[in-house]
Amino acid sequence: VRAVTLEGAGEGIQSYIGQWDMAVLAERPDVWSTAVSQIFFSLGTTFGVLTAFGSHCPSGSPATENAYIIGFSNSMFSVIS
Repeated sequence: VRAVTLEGAGEGIQSYIGQWDMAVLAERPDVWSTAVSQIFFSLGTTFGVLTAFGSHCPSGSPATENAYIIGFSNSMFSVIS
């Protein structure tokens, strides 16, 4: 949160996120396969993300709900990046 409040943060965010070229998604179909590969790669249970998260959850926590939240969040971050 602090990084967003620093001087020049707005310009950095604008240059990274604010200048999307959506035409690339139609012109280069390989972008879609790369994005899907990244999502499956980063969600794999043997890569530690889900295993590390699960080890810190209380035993009574809703596993299905947490899995959906993790999957959705990971997919959205992959789309942004």
